Amino acid sequence: MRILVRLIILAALGWLTYVLLHAAKIHENTEGADHSVTIMLFGGVIILAIILGAITALSLLPALGDAFSGLFYGQNVEIEKDPHSSALSKIATGDLEGAIEEYLSIYQANPSDTMALSEAVHIYCDRLHDYAAAATLLENVLQNELPMEESAFICNRLVDVYWAYQHDAISARRLLIQVAESMPDTKHAANALHRLQQLDHMLEQGEVPQRPSATAREIA
Repeated sequence: MRILVRLIILAALGWLTYVLLHAAKIHENTEGADHSVTIMLFGGVIILAIILGAITALSLLPALGDAFSGLFYGQNVEIEKDPHSSALSKIATGDLEGAIEEYLSIYQANPSDTMALSEAVHIYCDRLHDYAAAATLLENVLQNELPMEESAFICNRLVDVYWAYQHDAISARRLLIQVAESMPDTKHAANALHRLQQLDHMLEQGEVPQRPSATAREIA
């Protein structure tokens, strides 16, 4: 529809331009021509030319923009969907149990997506206050053979549950020592020993463990 309207406008302006030019030609051939009329006709032609140029530019620029975008990004590139959108929708409606199921389904389909598992634990701990379910979930996952990075991440989340939520220092210390011994000479072992020192210091000082923030969960 837009193209049809633009074509009609262009045709009308083209016809008006022809009429003005034809009138100007007749006026020039007329004896005793009024120069002011000639100037008005010439100005009308200039205005029409500007209008035609503007309409043409407005018609072509979107097409040119799409063409250049296609060169840089590809015409068939689809917007990537957030893999956690289904779980987030459940949370928005208050269906926390359903959100946990969605996160676990996502993790089962893609075991490298440890953040989906971490978010399920977050709901158990911070929304449902079911710390035992969170610990059991992570303990069961650790029974499987996992890459070192994923195993270390999940172990850190389990330490959070043991210490920050269940206040179980014995289990937290045991797991940190296990990580340090099973992953020697790695950053994971160094992090585990550092956390172990922090935990022991807090025990000596009688400090209450702080629950991990969202940022801490992401970088653990």
